[in-house]
Amino acid sequence: MNNRLIMWAAPVVVLLILLVLIFVLLPLFRSIGQPTPPMVPEAPSIALLNNNIVQDRPIQALYQASVRAEALGWSPELLASVGAIWYANGDPWLAADTWWAAFQAAPDHIETARRLAETLLEVQRWPEALDVLNRLLTLLPDDRWAHYQIGLLLAASNPPVAWQHLAVAGQEGAYQDTTTALLLVMSPVADAAGAMRVGAVLAERELWPYAEIAFSYAAAARQNYPEALAYTGLARDKQGKDGSQQIAAALQQSPDNPQILYLYGLHLRAIGDYLGSQVILLQAATLEPENPAFAAETGTAYHLNGDMAQAEAWLKVAVRLSGNAPAFTDLLAAFYTETGISEGEDNTTP
Repeated sequence: MNNRLIMWAAPVVVLLILLVLIFVLLPLFRSIGQPTPPMVPEAPSIALLNNNIVQDRPIQALYQASVRAEALGWSPELLASVGAIWYANGDPWLAADTWWAAFQAAPDHIETARRLAETLLEVQRWPEALDVLNRLLTLLPDDRWAHYQIGLLLAASNPPVAWQHLAVAGQEGAYQDTTTALLLVMSPVADAAGAMRVGAVLAERELWPYAEIAFSYAAAARQNYPEALAYTGLARDKQGKDGSQQIAAALQQSPDNPQILYLYGLHLRAIGDYLGSQVILLQAATLEPENPAFAAETGTAYHLNGDMAQAEAWLKVAVRLSGNAPAFTDLLAAFYTETGISEGEDNTTP
């Protein structure tokens, strides 16, 4: 009985072993020599990428962005994060390009629109900035920052539209002073004189990029307007740009104009030619002796060149000519504080 059972079971066991060989081992043999299928990298999360941006690890963040893009494609959210990487890495121009792509893909995303507008303003891509600011206002009609920026950009070239935006922006306390001053000097229609007044208001508040726009518009709107050219050059100097071309053009048109000479003197100071600046500012102050600003800058020029007696004397002249205006009395007081000179010491009247 047992022998017959064993003889019957043996073929069954052999069959089972053969099935194991066929269904389990055979695929393994077939795989020998075949290329290994590529590993699909796991897509890093946006949160991980953004955390590396916060932790100042831009290289890691860029690598993670490329891996995610390869796996999932370029989403508006990923483009926005890559823009943040470029900006944090000191490249606002490339950040603007990347955020622009994100904005084009998702024009209703408020945060991307705002960051893009800020960066376009920073790199002075004015037409694109206007487009994005207007889009931002369709999303947030009461965004006073956007109204303010549009008002500043258009105050010289499109006063009626700028007026509407500045009136809204002026409801914000931080913008009231500038908007009020601009609304008082803007022309009903765009012209060179109105643009110069707008530029002067913006320059007084050291809003130099917008002042450059206004002065440039004035120079383009009227032929032979050397003052507009010279002020454009000064506005460029104040931003660290090169204003020499505009200054040179102004001097060529009006070489003996005291205002042009004054701005030329400030330009020479901006590029580090202190002695040349002193010579030119003294010339301007001599040609227009009743101008307190010319006297004050001449005094500052002497101060920068180490002649404290002449510096004090010219600063006192500026105070007298201005009728003791605070701007000039403060300048004289700061001179005494900085130099330690007692009032009246070594006083020499120019």
